[in-house]
Amino acid sequence: MPAVLWRGWKSRAKGRDWCDIVWSAAYHPELHLAHLEQRMRQAGHWEGAASLMEAGLGSLLAQRIDHADIGQIRREVEPFMKEPGVLAVFSPRGLLRSIIRRQAKV
Repeated sequence: MPAVLWRGWKSRAKGRDWCDIVWSAAYHPELHLAHLEQRMRQAGHWEGAASLMEAGLGSLLAQRIDHADIGQIRREVEPFMKEPGVLAVFSPRGLLRSIIRRQAKV
């Protein structure tokens, strides 16, 4: 999750970061928001008194997805996929739905 949220991609998003987060959402559906918030505070990516809530996380992810070149991400990871059909999730709406569906644990 941290790589997708705040890694400084220069010219392009990293396909591996997105594969990792989709895999994580599928196999480790609980996200510990309090832990993520603390890591974000340590790295300087979350400030102020407000706690990170599920809606705030969804907004951050939506911003990153909106700025990612989803086609480029798909092309980058496709050669490594045994079943390229699983890349159907690699659309802006599919990625967001896949990630946000995880159960947030505060």
